[in-house]
Amino acid sequence: MHIVKFGPNSIIVESLTNTKLYQPTNMWFLGDGLSNSTVVCINNRILTKTIVSLDRNLVTVEIPQDILSLEQRLYIFLIDTRTDVRSNIVESKVSFFDSKKNLCSKPFSTLAHRGRHILISCFPKSGSTLLLKTLCKTTGFQNCPMVFEYGGNEQDLFLPSIIDAYSVDTITQQHVRATNTNLRLIKNYGLKVIILTRNIFDTLISLHDHLLSESLDMPMGYLDKNYRMLTFEQRLDFLVDIVTPWYFNFYASWSTVNTYLAPNDFLWITYEELINDKTKTISRLLSKFDLLDDKEKIFSSLAEIKNEDTRLNVGISGRGRQMLNDCQKKRILELTQRYPNMNFSLILN
Repeated sequence: MHIVKFGPNSIIVESLTNTKLYQPTNMWFLGDGLSNSTVVCINNRILTKTIVSLDRNLVTVEIPQDILSLEQRLYIFLIDTRTDVRSNIVESKVSFFDSKKNLCSKPFSTLAHRGRHILISCFPKSGSTLLLKTLCKTTGFQNCPMVFEYGGNEQDLFLPSIIDAYSVDTITQQHVRATNTNLRLIKNYGLKVIILTRNIFDTLISLHDHLLSESLDMPMGYLDKNYRMLTFEQRLDFLVDIVTPWYFNFYASWSTVNTYLAPNDFLWITYEELINDKTKTISRLLSKFDLLDDKEKIFSSLAEIKNEDTRLNVGISGRGRQMLNDCQKKRILELTQRYPNMNFSLILN
């Protein structure tokens, strides 16, 4: 990938002395080897408002005003955020944006370093907030949502957010099913994945308690305010019939992850493992992804978040089988028959 030629697009503005000034608003780049994953990097900032032409040899980018006002020179290169291939670096002065190309003396390694990224793809009510906060404190990685918007939407990965986080070490917690698009983004951008599940019966009871005190918005199904006016049994019936299929879809979608990702790029863990031995489970996770496995640091991180809101409810295993009636449990088990060749023991035992 190579920048052949570049230049500014400018607008005319009036100064306080009524002098006409040319202020650049965006730039264009003519090059080769470009693709839809090509973005512009200016002074170590990757810009997501990058437009690649249909013939894939022309790029335009909007230049943020803070760069124009704070920086005197722009060091610019193109980067393929999927492959990490970079173009030559060109330099432009903010004051006049001439089109003369000068190579920057800064080494590539100091510009737009590719960060490390961990995705916690999780059952709702599976201890994911506890895991997220502990990992952030233990590793120093940033909590970085990669979703377009929460609420009642599916929490699919959002490409501009992935690009924005390109050069930062991040941990992301989302209820992400393993759709083809999500798997492609995970593979192309090098995300490591934790697949976090929980016993389905306990999950539904925990979700029931959560919905009585917090928002009714969730990606697994639509609820209106009348839900809280139902009887206890009616509320559980609703969750069994409307919400449980999403959980089985989530589990089934990840069941073939080994055909898409390398063994060292993903790890299954359960809520029960996490709660029963937090230090051991997190240590195993860090070792799996070649991160610093410091048990003392894990222990201190867990102590730090002890008084924080980790959104855990009662957290007692076995509540689900006790509180769901026989008919409800039967309907849940019948859903597994829709996937006759799949082993659901991980979330049924």
